[in-house]
Amino acid sequence: MMVRVGVVGLALGALVLTACGRALTPPVDTSVDDDTSVDGDSDTFPERDTDDRGTEGTDDPGTDDPGTDDPGTDDPGTDACIPDCSGLVCGDDSCGGECGTCGTGSECSDAGDECVTSSSTCRTVQIADDFEAFALNAFFTTDVAGTAELQAQFFSTDTGAFSLNTGLNANFSTCEQCLLYFEDEGTTVFFQSAGAMNVADNPQDGDLTMTLAGVQLVESTINDQTFVSTPVPGGECVEFVSPLTLETPPAVVDTCDTVALSTLWGPTDYDGWFVAGIDPSAFVDETVAQISLEFFSDDTGTIDLATGLNANYETCMQCVTVFVLDEATDVGRSFYATGGTITITSPTPTGPALTATINDLTLEEVTINADTFESTPVPDGQCLTAPASISVQVTAP
Repeated sequence: MMVRVGVVGLALGALVLTACGRALTPPVDTSVDDDTSVDGDSDTFPERDTDDRGTEGTDDPGTDDPGTDDPGTDDPGTDACIPDCSGLVCGDDSCGGECGTCGTGSECSDAGDECVTSSSTCRTVQIADDFEAFALNAFFTTDVAGTAELQAQFFSTDTGAFSLNTGLNANFSTCEQCLLYFEDEGTTVFFQSAGAMNVADNPQDGDLTMTLAGVQLVESTINDQTFVSTPVPGGECVEFVSPLTLETPPAVVDTCDTVALSTLWGPTDYDGWFVAGIDPSAFVDETVAQISLEFFSDDTGTIDLATGLNANYETCMQCVTVFVLDEATDVGRSFYATGGTITITSPTPTGPALTATINDLTLEEVTINADTFESTPVPDGQCLTAPASISVQVTAP
């Protein structure tokens, strides 16, 4: 489970890893008053006198009183306002509410479709290029003076462009792409308040290229239990020269020394054990080297030399080792297979004869326990690469 890193810098203070839950931001209240009842009293119509037609023989038709032409008040009630935030992240929702708010140091664009950096009063800091990972999902670098630290933490494998001050990214307790800046030996903390981040690689793979544009961070306090970030009233803000691209260095690929083997293989005093000479020039201060094949099984066919039981000299069934001897012909250094296959065509490799081919063999320097025969890699030890294909042909004496 990924965890949020505590709010002290990696290089400038103790690193604390603490599991946390997410506290989602409450949704904006878009309810409306549903009072749409008709309010009004209808007037009472006067009764029409249909018999009063005047006096016969006169020109007075009498009084024709149609009554008052007032049908009463037609009051359909108050129209309900429906908020409209289509395509908006901030600003007016047309009903007196808001579609969202922008963080400290930013303001809503005129169109309401993004938060933009306010007229800056932030202090500009320069960031160094030595960007590297310190956890599965977290990376850090320092300022050019080496006295402050910028951290990037990721809780999503998403790539692309992200706003740093809207949605989940508006608070450290919920952010998926998170920036923290530490000063004063980690006691002063800044959290993102404006800007955008573009992520080019899955940040949880340990390698990262990201570009920051218009980024500002505001001085904040962060709750060590909930991880809720709160801007410090009147606190300072910092910004970087934009755009700022940070990239983890490429992985260092170990280069192994290539060794030359003799084509002459021979048996030993023990069945199932065969050796050949190696040019010792790949080794320092040693004069004799040999490659050794040992078999503790009569399995034939193509077999991996570095997996299963063959992953360690203590348990291997088909064992490939290189021994480098010192001037007293004692074993000075040992190497054990880390890759490659062997194809065995002779019927009983545990016997005195062998026909086999070794392909793509690599070995690493190890120590071998004299009692258990367990092989243990030597830290920063030498590694070896053999020719791509080695033919082994040993006939019985």
